Amino acid sequence: MTGDPRRGPLLCQLVEATALQAGGAPAAPPQLDAEQLLQSVGDSLTSGFVFQLTGQLTGPEPSDLRFSYLGPGATPLLGLPEEALRADACLLLLQLAETDRQRLLGALRAAQHDHTPVDLQLRHKTASGASRWLHLRAIARRPLSGPPCWQGVALDITEREATREFASR
Repeated sequence: MTGDPRRGPLLCQLVEATALQAGGAPAAPPQLDAEQLLQSVGDSLTSGFVFQLTGQLTGPEPSDLRFSYLGPGATPLLGLPEEALRADACLLLLQLAETDRQRLLGALRAAQHDHTPVDLQLRHKTASGASRWLHLRAIARRPLSGPPCWQGVALDITEREATREFASR
């Protein structure tokens, strides 16, 4: 910032010339459709991921769950390759503590049945063995065709939980 010291600092905005409308006003950013917006939001998460989980919850341990959408933050957080997670969401379930896995499956079933939101804090171990905490929020959707799905976000809350545990000592 520079300017006449008697008048205060001079502020300016740099705008690419091709982004100007007639008359010199900056052009409005392009409107994003829902899918582009979801991807944009998901890509901006640094310690979490957006997801869409599809499949049937049959039996005590489902075997056909898969991620039909998985944000880029999943691989660094979970320590598993995106392709493997997309093909078999049960890989994530296997990383959860047993009691948390049962709580998650129960919440997913309830959400599918009565449309209550899923809102859980879950303990999991990454592929490298590190202990982490996830805050998972999701809602159930019933598409016109195909299996049910859950759309949501999972956030890494490990530091928050460590702080809470330290403060409770």
